[in-house]
Amino acid sequence: MKKLTYGILSTASIVARFVQGVRDSRYGEVVAICSRDLNKAQEKANELKIEKAYGDYTQMLNDNDINVIYIATPNALHYPNALQAIRAGKHVVVEKPFAFTKAQAIHLFDEAQKHNVFIMEAQKIVFLPITNHIKQIIQE
Repeated sequence: MKKLTYGILSTASIVARFVQGVRDSRYGEVVAICSRDLNKAQEKANELKIEKAYGDYTQMLNDNDINVIYIATPNALHYPNALQAIRAGKHVVVEKPFAFTKAQAIHLFDEAQKHNVFIMEAQKIVFLPITNHIKQIIQE
């Protein structure tokens, strides 16, 4: 199976947990991180042992070595950042909240379909074993 390659928009504290999750999966690799401040991006890249650091979102989105973007920017930026990533042809994982309005969410899904990419909210509870157990109980 081909590994997924991730680029991260943000140097927020949650980023370290995401990077560890990707590494633990053994199916992905975080290859880049971006901040509006290149020095912050370089510091976080060094700390998390990420190969590339960017100080410009557009530059990272144009990196052909990346096929998935993880967005952990401030909540108000989730929608425009996700839209920009989708339009760059990247699959997208967006931290909570996915969007502020139903119209924004619908627009993101429509754009993802139009650009043939995947988009989802980073909602770990969906993947926890207890969630599957509860679903099984409900189905029975």
